[in-house]
Amino acid sequence: MTHAVLTFFERHAESGHLILRVGLGFTSLFLRGIWQLAGGPERWEQMGGAMAYFGITFAPVFWGLLASLAEAVGGLCLMIGLFVRPAAAILIVTMFVICVYHLNNSGTLLMARAHAVELGIGYMALLFMGAGKYSLDRKFGLGS
Repeated sequence: MTHAVLTFFERHAESGHLILRVGLGFTSLFLRGIWQLAGGPERWEQMGGAMAYFGITFAPVFWGLLASLAEAVGGLCLMIGLFVRPAAAILIVTMFVICVYHLNNSGTLLMARAHAVELGIGYMALLFMGAGKYSLDRKFGLGS
């Protein structure tokens, strides 16, 4: 019985890859990106202010909009499997900035603040794994 279960999961490894990619994309697009975009310039300025921790103090609205677009568009790219590696790379940078922001404001990445770390790890996995078998990247010959 155990062998049959393991064989089933081994045969369907690409389905797991698809679940990871779509799940992370859904989280980025619908649970973060769209809401951040809808927050408008006030929200973007607040988010973009995190760039000050890197010595970048100009145009916080622009940086916040860029982060919102990274999560929304990047999430969509992950979900449909198009430009997965570039999207994952941009999302990793975005999660890194969020982690630095949390560390500077609360001194910890515990509890809800750990979400950016968790997402970053998932995006890092996709950066290495690529889009997988069930993706537009594979269909158009843009990578695996």
